[in-house]
Amino acid sequence: MALILDSSAGQTAADVTAIFTELGSDANRKKIAVTQADDDTQCYVEIELWDHASSKAMLHIKAPSVSSATDTTLYIYYDSAQSDNTTYVGDTGDAVAQNVWDNNFVGVYHLGQDPSGSAPQMIDSSSNSNDLTSGGTMTSGDLVDSHPGKGIDFDGSDDQLTISSAIFSAYPCTMEVAGPANVTAGITSPSCSLSNSGSATQLLTLHINAGYARSMCTSAYPNQGSTLLVDGEFCHLASVFTNATDRNVFTNGADKTQDTDSQTFPTGMNRTSIGAVQDSSPGYWAGETSEVRYSDIARSDAWIKATYHSLFDTLITYGSSESPSESASLSPSASESPSEGA
Repeated sequence: MALILDSSAGQTAADVTAIFTELGSDANRKKIAVTQADDDTQCYVEIELWDHASSKAMLHIKAPSVSSATDTTLYIYYDSAQSDNTTYVGDTGDAVAQNVWDNNFVGVYHLGQDPSGSAPQMIDSSSNSNDLTSGGTMTSGDLVDSHPGKGIDFDGSDDQLTISSAIFSAYPCTMEVAGPANVTAGITSPSCSLSNSGSATQLLTLHINAGYARSMCTSAYPNQGSTLLVDGEFCHLASVFTNATDRNVFTNGADKTQDTDSQTFPTGMNRTSIGAVQDSSPGYWAGETSEVRYSDIARSDAWIKATYHSLFDTLITYGSSESPSESASLSPSASESPSEGA
């Protein structure tokens, strides 16, 4: 579950910047704790972004469950006089922060690192160390402010982030991407893929095609959503493969399009990519991508919906300050479900 802390947080646009006033600097970002409703049991926290100067933070929290019927209460504690809470709180890549993500996440990318830095540049937040290396002519300017957090702006010519292995190789599986929609003609970002480096047919992709969410299972089986996205508006897309014949595409957690063709799940995939597919005759996709997640299970409809609302800050309602804490209440929409590492 994502927590976005700023001057207009959650469903009611609450000002929760008191946390930045109290902590005083980026260096004190780990002097926090998130607990369950008992005020005692701590949740693991990954800090994706902490920007004291802008009074904004992006956290990912492993909540025990999120009910679709009643509010789930969490508390955020913060105190500049305390020691860093390194047992439960870490930055992206820290071992403690990897506990946020359940064992079925095989790759989680917040895309908040400089693509021109030392390889591998993009850190996998899960415990699998499937870090990605940038290719093409990527520069530090390709790291941009996005939503949620940071993102990478791909040029559509040669920019790509890759690892020379398939992050999973069979169904069931789930692919998710988020970022501002690029609805220009053709295939655009946000996007991600698995592919065979030498074959144009052995691939899985999730991207935007002429303004619609689109999933490909080999070149023969496209499945396209029915919601036309708005250029520049942030979106969350998901492709869920449940078995050999059923594949669902989700647009912003609500629009679900099912494909029931008799698919041939690709074999021989040997690369995982963001911003491109293949490498012998690569295709490149222009636009921003700010979040990519791969799972080796079929995530439920409710999970996909809760993840969308979590990433776009429409899941949480903040209560009044109870010094020295801020309380957060999760008020899910109908049919949202337990969500762990969303």
